[in-house]
Amino acid sequence: AGLAAPAPPRPRPGADMLPLKAELSPLQRFADTVDVSGGPQIFVMEDLTGAGKTEAALILARRLMAAGAADGVYFALPTMATANAMYERLEKLLPKLFAEDASPSLALLHGKTALRQALERADRAARDVGEDAAKGGTASQNMTAWLCDDRRKAFWADIGAGTIDQALLAVLPARFQSLRLAGLARKVLIVDEAHAYEDYTLGILNRLLAFHAALGGSAIVLSATLPSKQREGLIMEFKKTQTPNDTSLGEPMAHGYPLASSWSPATGLRQIEIESAERSRRTLMVEHVPDQAAALRLVADAARAGKRVCRLVNTVDDAIEAFDALRQTVGDAVHVDLFHARFAFCDRLDKESACLSDFGKVRKPEGQGRILVATQVVEQSLDLDFDVMVTDLAPIDALIQRAGRVWRHEREGRKGTPVLHVAMPEPELDAKANWYGAMLPRAAYVYANHAQLWRTAWLLRDRPVLNFPEDARRLVEAVYGEEFPVSAPEQLMASATKDEGKAKAERSIGNMAGLMHSYGFTSGAAWEDEAEILTRLGEKQKTWRLAKWNGEVLRPWADHHDEWLAWRLSEIAIPLRKVQAQTDDTPALTRAKEAARAAWPDRDYGPEILAFRSAGTDEWELPQKDDKTLGGIGYSSSRGLVFKRSAET
Repeated sequence: AGLAAPAPPRPRPGADMLPLKAELSPLQRFADTVDVSGGPQIFVMEDLTGAGKTEAALILARRLMAAGAADGVYFALPTMATANAMYERLEKLLPKLFAEDASPSLALLHGKTALRQALERADRAARDVGEDAAKGGTASQNMTAWLCDDRRKAFWADIGAGTIDQALLAVLPARFQSLRLAGLARKVLIVDEAHAYEDYTLGILNRLLAFHAALGGSAIVLSATLPSKQREGLIMEFKKTQTPNDTSLGEPMAHGYPLASSWSPATGLRQIEIESAERSRRTLMVEHVPDQAAALRLVADAARAGKRVCRLVNTVDDAIEAFDALRQTVGDAVHVDLFHARFAFCDRLDKESACLSDFGKVRKPEGQGRILVATQVVEQSLDLDFDVMVTDLAPIDALIQRAGRVWRHEREGRKGTPVLHVAMPEPELDAKANWYGAMLPRAAYVYANHAQLWRTAWLLRDRPVLNFPEDARRLVEAVYGEEFPVSAPEQLMASATKDEGKAKAERSIGNMAGLMHSYGFTSGAAWEDEAEILTRLGEKQKTWRLAKWNGEVLRPWADHHDEWLAWRLSEIAIPLRKVQAQTDDTPALTRAKEAARAAWPDRDYGPEILAFRSAGTDEWELPQKDDKTLGGIGYSSSRGLVFKRSAET
């Protein structure tokens, strides 16, 4: 492993990327046989959750490397949790991606990479791993460690898994942009869950694809459900640096599903409808849940009957409310857990591990009912499998993703047809402007196009039995396309107009935020520290380090034998507007904070401390001078950060 690429793999059958005795799915057979000659090329592969898209992408990437079109791979994912999971998968597959005698390097890239690696090193040292540790590791291990000690150098590792944000910084006016871009240049860029990104992020992704193609790179885009306009846009952005005088793909977008689309200078546009994998074919029932009380009863009854149940909601505050209500309803009879984005890093790691243990492919003994209340963090890439899911109404592509977590794996005792329970208002033809917000007031701000939500509800009510994969494309194109069997209520169209205008503006801002390949480097351009560069629009956040204060001793929220690591594991990002008032620090607490900071390597620029005081078992509160402004802030390992009396998202 080093800056020189390891020997490329010899041609191998794609099946060796799969578990022993597993057969290639139709999508994987496409990846194993499609022509990969012809310079920079882009592939867009659309298939349902569980169809083996990850393995198909790796089979195709290995063939591109074997053909001399690339030297490595970067797997770009939407969240840190999905990047962590992909990194662990790639660790096991790494020997199969290169020649037998190669020693490739593998890197994890996201905002908490350094912390995760420091934690692993500290834990290994504490366990005393023995001879390799005493010798300082192999040359390959040392090179990988050197590459991975900085996110910018990490792009020079042979194989990388990380968030999409780290790749997007390669085409934004941030320091070390060129280092990132050069590291990506000879890699196959794999973008997973492409449907999950907001319009602003997609605008920057367009720039990244254009740069990547211009530098001779190839790309693979994966999605369960991608509107045809979006698919066309991604391919066009890749193509235009190769054929600047030809702005047409030559044929309209195909509507088949599953679908593999590709483009290269040699072959032009290819669109191949793929046979659906046997394991992807299934029928799903959709049942309407009229209100939140009915949703609570349904979840509680299923868990008492021994089922593994997910209550999936659209905002963190809704999740905390549902969690509290379910714990009160089922008591100690059923274990209830909560997973959302507002946990300190140490607690978030524990939550990820617990989710996979209780609801993953290999899970704790059956027959024990359990409930997971979660937000969109469980929607993407994590291999979770629920017996029962009750979800709030969300955009159709999100619901298809969520449905993929219901009966994902074969298990003994499952009979009949899986059901997706959707809590939603009745899609009446004369629905008022608050049709969605009256039932889901917080989510109304998250999903602002209520006409699209109404179309989704109408489709699900009109056709409550769904056949996959056939219905996946039909549903997405019906909601996002130009034609729909009935008009959405007039009072909902204002939200659609406003949201569509906002989406166009955000996409335009994303396009303008990215560097232009044709412009080159210009004098006078403003280049920022990467901390100031936005790869996603949204509410501005600030990172804090949480602490416990008993009036005398200040200690980090996380428990770890290395105190510096404990402070870093205690970090959490909080919307800036939520923590504006000064905390009510006594002179003793002020001195304790100053003493703690003095011992930090980042004492001059590190996050500030939020010191909580005990408010009972597992509950801690932040004393504040202006309690009316914020309504109080609490934290616990079970509920996360709570803004008391908050009515906001």
